[in-house]
Amino acid sequence: MKGVIEPGVVPEVLREIYLGRRTGMLRFIRKDERRSIRFMSGHIVYGEASMAALRLGPVLVAAGRLDAAVLEKALAVVQRERKRLGAVLTEMGVLNENGLEEALALHVRTILTSVFTLRAGTYTFQEQDPEAFLDDDWPLAISTAEALIGAVRAVHGRDDVRFALGSLDRVLLASDDPLVLYQRMDLGLEETALLSRVDGTRSAREVLRASGLGEATGERALFALLCTGILEYGAEAAEAASPADRRQEILEMYQGLARRADHEVLGVAGGASAAELKAAYFRLAKRFHPDVVHEPGLADLREKLEAVFLRLHDAYRAMSGRGGRPAAASTSTKAPAATGPAAAPGPAATPDHPAALDFEDALRQGRERLGESKAWEAATLFEEVVKAAEGRMRTRARVLLGRALLQVPDHEKAAEKALQDAVRDDPAHVEAHYLLGTLYRRRGLATRATSMFRRALELDPGHRASLAEMDATSAAPAPERPGRSSKRA
Repeated sequence: MKGVIEPGVVPEVLREIYLGRRTGMLRFIRKDERRSIRFMSGHIVYGEASMAALRLGPVLVAAGRLDAAVLEKALAVVQRERKRLGAVLTEMGVLNENGLEEALALHVRTILTSVFTLRAGTYTFQEQDPEAFLDDDWPLAISTAEALIGAVRAVHGRDDVRFALGSLDRVLLASDDPLVLYQRMDLGLEETALLSRVDGTRSAREVLRASGLGEATGERALFALLCTGILEYGAEAAEAASPADRRQEILEMYQGLARRADHEVLGVAGGASAAELKAAYFRLAKRFHPDVVHEPGLADLREKLEAVFLRLHDAYRAMSGRGGRPAAASTSTKAPAATGPAAAPGPAATPDHPAALDFEDALRQGRERLGESKAWEAATLFEEVVKAAEGRMRTRARVLLGRALLQVPDHEKAAEKALQDAVRDDPAHVEAHYLLGTLYRRRGLATRATSMFRRALELDPGHRASLAEMDATSAAPAPERPGRSSKRA
């Protein structure tokens, strides 16, 4: 991986290495200046720089962590005994193991902040075999996300931030990568406020405007979220079309639903990458969201827009493998019903066909549709049971309805209500508590999510999904590291 440093490039490079769990050395080169960061499976190990001011000793002196006279003595030992500065400072008693970790983290953040000021030059990433690392080469005690966020906050020039952001007319997408969701990071109020405005349809410029943050504050928060991979750019926002053109576009898309395979609906190749699928889906979801009926001349197309929107969602889930089917099996050409709701649960109850069996059949059909990535059709089946059933059957349907609605864009509030109703019906329902926890985690409400997962475990101590969530969201202690001061710094 290599290229030229241009607007918007540096956050993309860092995100690709971090979320790609790649191992190797990333170098930024401008004339005779070298800035390097070494990664192990996406985690930062250490930093290096050719400029004297960015070396470990001067960085510590500038930060008030080390006396200049002590540094001079330590450097004399480094030259004489061919040791690294960190090892010498540790032997001199200036730094203990924790102090060395903090020094290395500060060094990396300082180098990254310097990288963020570059407006010219090149970058290269040389892939390396993890086995080639020394025994004492361990990732930093802080996470890569924490290092990146700290470096961004130290960037003072607004022009540097704007250069790093690149075009703000691209749609912002939120990542669902587990590394991003669960790794330790300290998001500030600014990043949280900005993140809450991202819906997969707005451009970065629109999100910044809607956040209510000042321009400089919002841009810096966006910079941090992009570097850490929490957000990523999609396609450029489409230019506004005339009402007549929009109407024709919607009608043509609707009429072609029944004969198009999933990849044709999304407008991508059959073997499209995950990034290509996500970008295509969010671009089209914005174009065909049912809310566009508020545009002039489109009010009568609501049902058609809903059918298109849900077909896009089902196609995306099928191709991305999120609906229980592998992407390669995504060849469905069947379009959803234009009006949205699927068939009713079944015929009216008779002595030979009890209503309970009708409800069971409806729930079975709904679960099958969930397995086929047809979340909206499943939700309509579950909702019919909720309306007609009572007791435990209604509670089961509410939990399934909540699960289905969590998979439908812009239906989190309805999912939350269904699950809260289920908890009121049955305060001991483990699955309802667990699903509420996943919903709150998705919203960034960590305390509330943890409360739900903890309650699920109180009800069922062996509930594996809740155990996994608690393990992922709790800060894991740093692993014991062999002494690395002799070779690392």
